[in-house]
Amino acid sequence: MKSVAIFILIILTISCSGINYKYENDVAYMNKWYDPTMKKLNADNSDTSIVFLTGYFEKDSVQIRNGSDIIFNSTISTSPQIGLAWFEVVKNEKAVYVDIRKSKTGKIKLPVKYLKKYKFVYISDRDDKVLVEYTNKGRAFL
Repeated sequence: MKSVAIFILIILTISCSGINYKYENDVAYMNKWYDPTMKKLNADNSDTSIVFLTGYFEKDSVQIRNGSDIIFNSTISTSPQIGLAWFEVVKNEKAVYVDIRKSKTGKIKLPVKYLKKYKFVYISDRDDKVLVEYTNKGRAFL
């Protein structure tokens, strides 16, 4: 009986977390625009990924850690013209933790196994519903 109660509690906790994950298993699409941009960002190696904070941020306090190192800690807002609030190039050999302080979801963990598989991670936060998208397709923010 205890194990059933614990199982139900775990399921409720997971389903109420407010974080949705999307995985796009498409082949990477790189064009002439991406090559120089990726080199300029020092993100053209296989040991790096890029985390984008995209939609619905408005003066939100965000901290990004790569392993135990804090690599970003500031307040961000999404630019309505381009749909981007911030991005950070990360080493994909360590887990990345994104803490959106206003969100009730808590810290978002980006595991190494997904960072190594996907070059781009897009995170949006709308009404405490976080969407984490892993993909190998770059998006243009213009």
